[in-house]
Amino acid sequence: MYTKKNRLFSNLSRLGIVQGLDRVEIARIVILNRLNLAGAAAAALVGLKDIALKGLELTILIPIFLFFVTELFLSHFRFHTFARYTANILLPLLLTTVLLLYGPESGTGYTLFVFITTAIIFHKDWTTRIALITFIIMLYAGSNIALLYYDPPLVHRNDPFDNIITFLGTSVAVSLMITYFFHENQKYETEQSQLLDSLKSSNTALKSANTELERFAYITSHDLRSPVRNISSFLGLAERDLKRGNYEHLEEYFAFAKDGAKQMNALIEDILEFTRLNQEYEPDLSLTDLSGLIAQCEEQLRATYGTAFQICAQNLPEIYTSPNLLNLLCMNLLDNAIKYNESEQPSVKITATAHSGTWMINFTDNGIGIATEFEEKIFEMFQRLHPPGEYSGTGIGLAICKKIANRLGGDITLLPSTREGSQFLLQLPIQPSKKVIG
Repeated sequence: MYTKKNRLFSNLSRLGIVQGLDRVEIARIVILNRLNLAGAAAAALVGLKDIALKGLELTILIPIFLFFVTELFLSHFRFHTFARYTANILLPLLLTTVLLLYGPESGTGYTLFVFITTAIIFHKDWTTRIALITFIIMLYAGSNIALLYYDPPLVHRNDPFDNIITFLGTSVAVSLMITYFFHENQKYETEQSQLLDSLKSSNTALKSANTELERFAYITSHDLRSPVRNISSFLGLAERDLKRGNYEHLEEYFAFAKDGAKQMNALIEDILEFTRLNQEYEPDLSLTDLSGLIAQCEEQLRATYGTAFQICAQNLPEIYTSPNLLNLLCMNLLDNAIKYNESEQPSVKITATAHSGTWMINFTDNGIGIATEFEEKIFEMFQRLHPPGEYSGTGIGLAICKKIANRLGGDITLLPSTREGSQFLLQLPIQPSKKVIG
């Protein structure tokens, strides 16, 4: 349970932390604050113990206690660099004073090695680190040399267990500092690595989107110009004949202009559909009966093609996916299978099997087929393998199928076939991710 006591410790540990600091800098601040809290508490407790047992002579703990409290104030006012230098310079001097007053039996010498660790953790520049480490070593060596020729005046005031307690406390402090710092540093490096991977992925997606957008703009303008030119040309011819009073070919001209308008409208609708698929969103995923979905598509296609085709779809599974997107994909595949077909009865056979966590859905038709050299080209926008007058359509249907398959976490490919007709393989994950991104 997160008690008020824990909340107070957490708030004091995070003194001076503001937005914009990286994880390593925050770790440095937290470590120093916790050392100051532990030091202030230890100085206060030892001071109270010594006052109770030995009287008021041991006043050296008062400046040490005040030092730790001052350090916390420096953190509060965000003087972090100054606080670190004072911790690495002033505090060792105070502890050296304790060592000279009480002698090595006090265990104070051990605490000096804490500052070798803090010199490495708190400072980035190696010159600063080496200078501070040298300073600590010189303090320790100098004080011990001095003790060879100098008797500490308060050595008789030491407790028998001061040395052991100080050694254990110093060992724990150093271990916790190193563990906490390197744990936070590892988390920081992991986050940076993930961020870098995300940026690389975003850059790749952006380059792909830009390439697609450039090609999209070029092809769209080219394909839209054609019906516009036709409309303009035939209306121009109609205008010329009207001025001459010649009405013989007007109906033909207007029919061509009307066909051009229909073609442009179909292009615009398909472009809008493709554009919507490029938007980032979370589609509604649900358990979808593939047999029922194919039946709905068949019913819609009957309104266009009547009963002159056959769809064989038996024992199809239920798939956890977006029914709206899958419906659009299947409609495009089935419409192409019927449209690009010269047999007496166009037919499409649909089968589905599960393999390695993926649904393998096969669409096989008896249409005119697609040459293997076009198996990648057909999934690009506005790619038509036949003249516009031979078959209707805008050449964007399979590009929409590819986009939908990718958004659903899968793919669609044209399988090589030795017989007439085409065979498309749609692969969809059995357990798709909730967030579907194109």
